[in-house]
Parts: sequence; structure tokens; C-alpha cells
Amino acid sequence: MKKLLSLVLALAIMLSCSAALADIGSSTLVPRDAASTVRDITIQPAGDNVAEIGVSPTTGRNLDELEAESGFLGMAVTGNYYPIMVQHNGYHSGLDFSAPWYGSYADVFYELPKSWAGHTRMCMIFNDFLPPFAGGSRSTRVGYLWIRQEWGCPYFFAGKQEDSWPGPYDTNVNHEIQNLGLLTDENTSAAPEDIVIFNGLDGGSKPFLGGKYRVQGEDSEYNLIWDLPYEYTNVLGANRKFKNHTWKFADEIPEGGDPAETVYILYRADQAATGNKNDEDNLYWFNSMFQYEEDENVYTRWIITDLKNPENNPRPFTEKIVAPGTTPTVVDKEKIQVEYASGDDITFANIIVQFVDDKFPAGECPYPILKGIGNADYFMGGKHFKGVWSRETYEDRTVFYGEDGQEIELQPGRTMIVVMDYDTTVNKQLVREVRYE
Repeated sequence: MKKLLSLVLALAIMLSCSAALADIGSSTLVPRDAASTVRDITIQPAGDNVAEIGVSPTTGRNLDELEAESGFLGMAVTGNYYPIMVQHNGYHSGLDFSAPWYGSYADVFYELPKSWAGHTRMCMIFNDFLPPFAGGSRSTRVGYLWIRQEWGCPYFFAGKQEDSWPGPYDTNVNHEIQNLGLLTDENTSAAPEDIVIFNGLDGGSKPFLGGKYRVQGEDSEYNLIWDLPYEYTNVLGANRKFKNHTWKFADEIPEGGDPAETVYILYRADQAATGNKNDEDNLYWFNSMFQYEEDENVYTRWIITDLKNPENNPRPFTEKIVAPGTTPTVVDKEKIQVEYASGDDITFANIIVQFVDDKFPAGECPYPILKGIGNADYFMGGKHFKGVWSRETYEDRTVFYGEDGQEIELQPGRTMIVVMDYDTTVNKQLVREVRYE
């Protein structure tokens, strides 16, 4: 009877979400304006915010109300602010073999275009909790280095783009690491607390080995995971200093706005409309839908896969965890055997869409301009709000402002930041859309 009830509930959820998908065409379109048409909002420049004692600066949650689990570290356990950034491959947007390990314990997710054709990739910021595993990791791009700059935190990934072309938009990650003066795990003579870049594809006797594993039985492109408590304890050290990246939070749902119980993030809206299963890149896996759950005051993220076959669509954005009652076995210094299971669906209290100019000197080489000023749209409490973002240099944090020109107050909980590119001469023939209803 219990299994039957679960199936009935799953079917009901699927049907309700499929019904919502059928209404995409009648939903409200957020204009993807060019950089020259930034909203006319006079901002009141924000400085650093001060986090209340006992309250997370990244989620606004009361730390003493968070239940720490065995093997977890982080601010909820140690009391120390300690953000760590981990690259997530993002392929299939977290479904199946590439689901994020312990992704529900991340404070912030970023999603950025990986190609002008509509592929995306993600990264996660962990602070409240450092779970036993995070990943699977893939290669980084220059945009993620600029995100790392505003957090000032250690960054773990697996490989890096080294392509570059003549002109002002150099997408070679090695060059940008040098330009920013970042110390990598190759700088063996540097003080350990100064190293911030950790590339999981580096071999040899790098100090992070022992906290990096390949999961046996999974495809090699998606199976590299990081043991964050190990890295914290044995590699990073507890005495690092971090930039202030405290957001403002409010327990009350903001006044104003317009209803937004369903949000569509479509990096290829034309693919979502056709559900082209002959597309070898499965571009429609990179479209998503957020459904507001009023009782929890969160948005559940769903993956839009194939509108022609609604029985497969949409699918929830879930995490991987170590299967209950099992213990991982370390095969050698870099391999691990682990039974894993699906954990929680990953929900978000806040969705921020940050519109940027992405230059794309080549189709697979994003160069998002993550400084300056641009439009931003916010979804929280089942509502949509308009605003702008501002960031003077890559050493500053990105500040998100509302229509009143003041820094926005987020809802306590996890935040999803979606970086959506403006039309450019390269990609304007493609269909990017942000919609809500």
C-alpha cells in the first residue's frame, strides 16, 4: 500500500508539472535586453553587510537550528565562516550519473552558459556544511574564476579550458589565473593557506591527494568527487581569511512584485518546444523549471527534458548521497567504491537571474562580462521582482538591487544564481528565455 501511494503521488506531481509546462507559451516573458538598455534604477551603493552572530551570512539561517551530521564540517559545526567553491559538471543538469553529490548542503548554486548553443555548467558554494563528498567535478572556465574572486575562497575543479583566440577576450584559464595572481596547487613553495586553486586533474604528489577520489563504476568524465572535510582538515587549514560576502535577509516575504509560482529558465527555448530527441547533444536537458512550494517557501527545481514524451518530463533536480547503511571503501589513493542513492530534491528559497553580456569568441568559449551593471530579476516567495546588479571590479562582490535602488533582501535558505547572456552577434539566432506565471 505504501509503495502504491508513493506511485500515485509521483504521478500526481508529474501530471501537475506537465500541465504547467503546457502553459509555457502563455507565461510572462522577461525581456532579455541588451546591455545598452539597463533599467533606469538609481542605486544606493551598498557596502559590506554585517552578519548576526549565530546566523549564516550565506543563507540567513540560524546555525543552531541546523542539524549537523557525522562526517560533516562547516559553519554549522565549527562556527567559522569558511566558503568553499566546487565545480559541478552540470551535464543533464544533475540527473542520473551526474547528479551533484550532497548538493542539498550547498548554500549557493551558480549556472553559467558553457556554449552559445545552450549547454550550461554549474558550481556550488558550501559554507554552512562541508559534506563528505562534493562534485562530480568537470573543467572550469574564466567566468568561474571571477565568481571565485568575489568570494575569495578555495576553488576545486577538474581540468581547465586552455583555448584562446586573438582579440580582447582571452578564454585561457591559465592566463587568467596568472592575471589574477592566484596561487595554484602547483606552487609547492607557497604557504598552504595561500593556495586557492585546486585542479583535480593534476597528478603527482599534490597535497590535495587523499581528498580527491574517482568513483568506480561511473563514467570517467563525471566521477571525480572531493572529500571536503578532508580538504578542510588536512590541506586548507582552519585559519584562512575570507572576503565579506554577507547577503541581506528578511523573514517576511517582500511586498509588491507579481505572482510567479512557476519559473522557466530556458537556455534553448526552441529545443524545449520541439523536444528533438535526435539532437545528439540533448540540449533540452539544460532547460529547467522551478515550482513554488508555499508551505516550505521554496522553489523546487525540475529539468525540462522532452515535451513530446511527457512521461519522461519534467524530472526533479536531486542529489546523490552515500546509500544509508553503507560505508565507502577506498580502493587506492584516488579510487573509491561507494554505494550511492538519490537524496533530497534540491530546492531554492531565492532565484536570481543575472543578465550579462557574454562575448563567446568561439562557440564553446564563454567570456561573460561579470562586472559593470546589468538587469537582474528575482523570484522569491512565489513572486517576481525587477532590479539590477552592480559590480565595479572583480575584487568586489556582486550586489543585487531592487527597483527602489536598495540592496535586495533575500529569503533565508539556498540561492540559485542563473547567469543568462544577452543577445550578441554570435548567439542572437538562438532562443534564450526566462518566463514565469
